[in-house]
Amino acid sequence: MLIFYIIPTQMPFLMVNVFHASGTLTGEIIATAFIFNAAGALTFAKLKKQFNFSQIYIIGMIVLAIGFFLIGFVTNVHLFFLTSPVVGFGGGILMANMTAWMLHVAHHTKRIKSSGYLTSSFFLGQFCSPLITHPFIKYFGMQDFFIVSGILLLLSVLTVLIISVKPTLKFYTKN
Repeated sequence: MLIFYIIPTQMPFLMVNVFHASGTLTGEIIATAFIFNAAGALTFAKLKKQFNFSQIYIIGMIVLAIGFFLIGFVTNVHLFFLTSPVVGFGGGILMANMTAWMLHVAHHTKRIKSSGYLTSSFFLGQFCSPLITHPFIKYFGMQDFFIVSGILLLLSVLTVLIISVKPTLKFYTKN
């Protein structure tokens, strides 16, 4: 949730402070991201037919990482209309996947409590995101922060994939 909330907590500052966008244009771009959040969430059902929860999580993180990376290379404020749908779509996949996964693993008698914990994590992520990302933004600069975030997300995904792949080669020794 820390990563997901970078968009609504940091992207407006990038658009206004770096690209001098109006509040209206900034709102339209953020709204575009959230429309694509809905599209990503609706796509979840189709993805679930072909992939498991872990794989869908990886797909969503890759899409989000690509979106962050692209935001770092925006040179005109109107290009955010191309990058925000990518980020929004990935975020929508992730949100739907997290909720469905939680409902899948939670015992039916614990689903209400589990839903409360998940909702709390959403709000804590929203609260903590700007607090945790601010030092990195200060160090890298606003736009480079998105590039670094995209790269780190992709590296995290690659690390998880490498760790989770079981070796298929068997080494035999002669006795």
